[in-house]
Amino acid sequence: MTSVLGTSGVAAGPAAAALGPDPAATLQTGTIKFSDIQSRIAGQWKVFPADPVDFSFKEISHITDLLNEEPRTGKKKAQAPEQVNTAIRLSNNLIASLADLPRAIEPMLTKLTDLTWLDVSFNLLTTIDAALLHLPNLGVLYLHANQIDAINEVDQLGQLPHLRNLTLHGNPLESTKGYRYIVLARVPQLRHLDFCAITKQDRIVARTMLERTRRRRHDDE
Repeated sequence: MTSVLGTSGVAAGPAAAALGPDPAATLQTGTIKFSDIQSRIAGQWKVFPADPVDFSFKEISHITDLLNEEPRTGKKKAQAPEQVNTAIRLSNNLIASLADLPRAIEPMLTKLTDLTWLDVSFNLLTTIDAALLHLPNLGVLYLHANQIDAINEVDQLGQLPHLRNLTLHGNPLESTKGYRYIVLARVPQLRHLDFCAITKQDRIVARTMLERTRRRRHDDE
């Protein structure tokens, strides 16, 4: 595995000392800076993405608390007519569920399909909620350092066609045998997992594991 973006030294929970790269200045997806993403979206959508809306370290326990909170940086509503919010940071809080995520963030967006980057790392999530499927253009999703235990939770992420960068390290499911290849088999559109590029060998191993699993299930029927 070739690392393309090192993880920052952080401790779980709202008392964590480091956030990692500032998304407005040095946020990277693979080796692409957030400013590059802004330019790309501007060219494709004819609008310019505003700086990320940052609710990190706010001790938020319920996702709907966002409705009454002011972000640390960024604006709940993009200020210029040609700007849209496309990135939201919710890391280092106490969020245990994303069930009400669409309702909580919809006021910040022109439409839910605008959201392409979401950071919910260092929270208390135990599941990957289907609410994320209301964000079909999501390309970057950070879920590391939560409490997600079951590897099957990743299955529905395969329904996000534009998801390219995903983090899950620091969750209990990471200890599952063959974790990296299982995730890749179930979310094959990924290009980076846990800040490491997906290699051709990764895809070969993932495909082999998937075929073995299918044969085993067929034999058991």
